[in-house]
Amino acid sequence: MTNRFKVFDLLHRGIRNALAQLLLQAGKTDFGDPGEVASLGRAGQEIFALLSTHAADEEEVTLAALEEKLPGATGQTVAAHRKIEKLQAELEFQLHEIALRAARGEGVREQGRIFYWALNEFYARYLLHMLEEEVDTQELLWQYFTDVELMVHRRQVMLRMSSRTLLNWLKYIVPAQGRQERAAFLRGLAATMPYGHFAQAIQVVEGVLPVSEWQVLDGELTLAP
Repeated sequence: MTNRFKVFDLLHRGIRNALAQLLLQAGKTDFGDPGEVASLGRAGQEIFALLSTHAADEEEVTLAALEEKLPGATGQTVAAHRKIEKLQAELEFQLHEIALRAARGEGVREQGRIFYWALNEFYARYLLHMLEEEVDTQELLWQYFTDVELMVHRRQVMLRMSSRTLLNWLKYIVPAQGRQERAAFLRGLAATMPYGHFAQAIQVVEGVLPVSEWQVLDGELTLAP
């Protein structure tokens, strides 16, 4: 296992967590309950929006830089993005229609079942896509860029995010990190964010971590120099 900088690791951890949560929620949703369907719809809207911005950020920052160094190297990855976007658009349309019909009091149990299994397939395909990026694309990035340059790429991606988008990412990234990774990641954010924005970030993190894990993290952040 290499100790080099893994440019995909941070956001892909968040995506794995987000899609797992969405799939779990879809499986538990009572599609005869409009409130539960609406809750699933909101979760889907948030997570699908993160996936869309993630694909755009990858293509316009990381993959664009690689394409400059090695023309043609990113064609397969970009093509995979287009296929995923098509599947995602179909899921978003299904979920939107289900939520609308449920709000009108119409029965959507069968549509909910179809959505759940379609989401399963999407989840499996997305996991494979991320793995291909983390192995094949990452290897090319290591060949053509230093770790410092790759860190700059990630920083550029983070700077493209709106405050709301970053807060939504934190809900899924931080719970998927280990203790030391969490503390280091949040210290890095604290060094680059205005105090008010970082305070909002901390509120989000506290809300998604178990109490015991939050207490450990809070202590480490407090003791940080």
